[in-house]
Amino acid sequence: MKIRFLLGIILTALLLGVCGAALYGYVSAARTGTAAIRTVAAQPAGEVAPGAPVAVAVELLVPWGQTIHQIDLQPGAGITVAGKPTERLTGVSWRGRHCQVAAVLKAYRAGRLDGGTLKITLERPMFTGGARLAAETVTLPELTVVTPEIAADAELPIAGALSVPADGKKHWFIMAAAVAIVLAALAGAFRYARRRARRTPAPR
Repeated sequence: MKIRFLLGIILTALLLGVCGAALYGYVSAARTGTAAIRTVAAQPAGEVAPGAPVAVAVELLVPWGQTIHQIDLQPGAGITVAGKPTERLTGVSWRGRHCQVAAVLKAYRAGRLDGGTLKITLERPMFTGGARLAAETVTLPELTVVTPEIAADAELPIAGALSVPADGKKHWFIMAAAVAIVLAALAGAFRYARRRARRTPAPR
């Protein structure tokens, strides 16, 4: 009995110690912790063609008790944003949550283009060392956009898109014949009506 009682006390003390340490870490991170940018990457990282999607991702640590309040993406000249930036949780640690902010960029001109900036605003309701809102601004990677060379004898994709399939030609012939028959019937009805109107004597 005494051994079980002592084991219960020890386990309870350990559990309270773990909960106390977790609570202390949470409050400490919420009151004094600051966000940290881990990585900034673009995929694909090499040369891309105009209009090709380029996925950019920013990994950052968000302290406990703090949340991402707003995401503002300002693309560089010659670049547009496809859709809205997204946020997702990638992991947790004693210091806070590991988050990823991602977006898709598309360039509409060739050259070495500035990727732009990504501004992440954090809300810190328990923070004691500064303002309630704090922003982290990240410079996005530069994009190298190259227009692919097309050989003079290469078949353009649009040529295939505009060609009429073999089975479609028969369909068009049938449609043309049906239209001709309808037009001929209308012309015959019109002539018949005119002849009948001429034969009918005018009332006196």
